Amino acid sequence: MGKIRSPVNRILKSAIVLSWILLVPQVIFAANRGHLFAELEGSGYKILSRSGADLLAPVGSLLKPFAALYLLENGVNAAQEIFCPQLRKQSAALRCWTPDGHGAMTIGKALVQSCNYYFLSQFRGRNLAAYENWLRQRYDWPENLHIAKPVNVYGYDLEFGIEAEKLMRMYTRLLNEAAAGNRHAVTVTEALKEICQGTLNDFCRELVKQPHYRLIFGKTGTVQEGKRNFGVVFLLVDHVPQGKRLLLIQYEKGKTGSQAALQALKTLTTYEHKKRK
Repeated sequence: MGKIRSPVNRILKSAIVLSWILLVPQVIFAANRGHLFAELEGSGYKILSRSGADLLAPVGSLLKPFAALYLLENGVNAAQEIFCPQLRKQSAALRCWTPDGHGAMTIGKALVQSCNYYFLSQFRGRNLAAYENWLRQRYDWPENLHIAKPVNVYGYDLEFGIEAEKLMRMYTRLLNEAAAGNRHAVTVTEALKEICQGTLNDFCRELVKQPHYRLIFGKTGTVQEGKRNFGVVFLLVDHVPQGKRLLLIQYEKGKTGSQAALQALKTLTTYEHKKRK
């Protein structure tokens, strides 16, 4: 979870959870929701449907898998544990979005639970410019979207969101790296397969009612625009009857990432109905 700065409207930091959520720019858009739905084709994808093209997608915790990959490639042991404590034992520099803390977190568990404390701890003292350059060179991160302080590594206090298709390209590239045998990319994608035990718990409970779909992995993010939540989710799912692998980014104002995932069920249902016709 994270927050983007706004020169117009700042978030009061008295809210424990919301104070660590990402803000998108203070821009008025016509749409309140959007999605980008695609089918994997080789190393790329074919767009099946999209909406809300005038609405920048929030980033937030959808950046954490890439932060995790960077850490692994720079010597972090995947089995190393960092303890995420309760709020009263957290500091101003090391905090998490949940007052209860997450307990002992490996990098995989930190992805599943979206643990801010873990990533803040791992990036303390690191060269953030080097991380930003890595993101840009490896995943075409926007030139004007800077990683200037530790909280930026997982989407907190960024200046704005990005185009949904850029996020989809980033995740597609991550998938290709894992498929090519990059062991660190495999560690990240394998961890995200356990997301039903974390922030996609409600989504997974509903998806089992649609046996034609099977979740491969996913990631949620929640940001804040003004005083409203802005949720985003990335999903990789199999359409079992057709043997197709589908990518979906769903984002909606007034929702958390977990709630945006439930909205994504409607996008998948619509696709299934069209296929049956």
